[in-house]
Amino acid sequence: MFKKKTQDTTNQRKRSTDLSKRSKSYSYYESRSNREGNRKRADDLRQNDVSKLIKRRPWYIQTLNTFILILVLVFIGYDLVLSQTPKLVIEGNNSTTSLFSVSRSKYQAAADALFKNSITSRTKITISTHAIVSKLEKEFPELANVSVSLPLVGNQPTITVIPAQPALIVTSQGQSGSFLVATNGRVLASSISAWPKNTLPKVIDETGIEYVVGQTPMSPTDISFMEIVANQLSAKNIIIASMTLPSQSRELDVYIAGEPYYIRFNLEDYNDAAQQIGTYLATREYLTNNQITPSDYIDAMVVGRVFYK
Repeated sequence: MFKKKTQDTTNQRKRSTDLSKRSKSYSYYESRSNREGNRKRADDLRQNDVSKLIKRRPWYIQTLNTFILILVLVFIGYDLVLSQTPKLVIEGNNSTTSLFSVSRSKYQAAADALFKNSITSRTKITISTHAIVSKLEKEFPELANVSVSLPLVGNQPTITVIPAQPALIVTSQGQSGSFLVATNGRVLASSISAWPKNTLPKVIDETGIEYVVGQTPMSPTDISFMEIVANQLSAKNIIIASMTLPSQSRELDVYIAGEPYYIRFNLEDYNDAAQQIGTYLATREYLTNNQITPSDYIDAMVVGRVFYK
C-alpha cells in the first residue's frame, strides 16, 4: 500500500516536471515570436513614417532635387569631353627647333590635327595618349620627349615637348653624308649645313651600324663618354681632330691635332672615363718633359697603366 502511494507520487512529480519544462519551452518561443513580431511592426511603422515624410515634401523641393541631379550629370558628361585644340608647352633649349626651321605653330598644327582626326581623342575615357606621343615623335625626330596630360577638371589637354640636344656629328662607314646625333643617341638629321659643325665633336663610325633619321643607333652612355673626353681635353687646350669608333671593338680612338699618334680609350669602362683621361694627361706631360713623341698611339684603356708606341 505504501509502495503504490510512492509510485503515484513519483509519477505525479514527473508529470509536473514535464509540464513545467514544456511551459518554459513554450514561453521561450512565444516570447521570441512576440519580439520578432514587435520588431517587424516597428520597422513597418518607420517605413510608413519615411514614406509619409517623402509624400509630404513640397513639389518644388522634388523638382529642385531632380534639377540638381540633371545638372551634376550634365557637368560630368561635359567634363569628359576634350577640346580639339590642346595646349602646347615647349621646354628646354629651343635651338634645335630653330635649326630644323620648326616653329611653335607647326607643332601646334600637328597636335590639333591628331586630335581632330581621331574619334577616340574626343573624350578622356577613349583617348590614347600613347598613340599621340608615338605619332608626334615619328613626325618630329628632333624631339627628345613628348608627353600628353589630361586635366582632372577641364577640357583642354596639354602636350609638352622637349627638343633633343645635338651632341655629335657622325660619319658612318658605307653611308654618304654626316648625321647629327642627339645626347640620347637618336639621329636628328642627315647632311645639315646650317648647324655650326665646329661646335660639336666629329666621330667616324667604322662599326658598320646604319644611321637612319629618327632611330637610335648609339647608346646614351657612349655619347656621354665621348662628350666627357671632348670637354676635358678642350679644357686643357688640346684640340681634337677627330674621334673614331673602330670595328669589332668597344674602343674610342681620339686623334689630336698636330700629333702623330692617337689615344685609345675603353668605352666599356664608362664609370672610369675621367680616370682614363687623367692617365693620358699625366702620360702626355711625362712624354713632353722627356721629349718623347709616340709615333703610333697612347693606350689609356687600363686605369693606372699606360702603354705607348
